[in-house]
Amino acid sequence: MNTSRKKTEQLDIHLSSEAKRTIESAATARGQTAGEFAISVVMREAREVLNDYNRTRLSNRDWKLFIEALEDTEAEPNEALKAAAERHNNLFR
Repeated sequence: MNTSRKKTEQLDIHLSSEAKRTIESAATARGQTAGEFAISVVMREAREVLNDYNRTRLSNRDWKLFIEALEDTEAEPNEALKAAAERHNNLFR
């Protein structure tokens, strides 16, 4: 018999009575337990933080080079860019 279970871990937090009451009230409004509500809210915020963190960030020097490359009217696409454009066109025709 297969009795596999999802591995769970515990995160202990301490919060004020007011914070606990607020979380419990919000959870009730959503039809969730306080734990379910807290996990959903914390996970949503964590994903947003990581998404922001993982975005490409350019130094001022690199940003300037990037803009100059975009504005270069004499620039010619290289083979990799041409191939990428062809793949894009084939996918979205």
